[in-house]
Amino acid sequence: MFSQKAVHVGDTDNAEAIMQNREAKICKSIGEQKVQWNGSIEEWRDFAAEKLRTANYAKYSQNEGLRKILFATYPKILFETNPKDSFWGIGLKKRDKDIHDASNWNGKNTMGFL
Repeated sequence: MFSQKAVHVGDTDNAEAIMQNREAKICKSIGEQKVQWNGSIEEWRDFAAEKLRTANYAKYSQNEGLRKILFATYPKILFETNPKDSFWGIGLKKRDKDIHDASNWNGKNTMGFL
């Protein structure tokens, strides 16, 4: 996602730095701190969600073992716990008592639905 952000804005140096790194935390740091998005937050969220949807599709269509694990979760709803992020996550902590009741979520859970 962050390499695609860099490519999208024409930042080839940081796109290459991200692609050469295998640590997600570092890739995220480069993408968030060094790559400047020129559009609105809504445009960024739409762009990022589409890139993650495409990446998830590729990941699970190419790896049968991971696909079986993912499909075994059906019909449960997967969710991202992050009390500080109401777009990607549910806006609750991992140990929050309301975590399993979606009516109490404070976020959109974009990552979970992807």
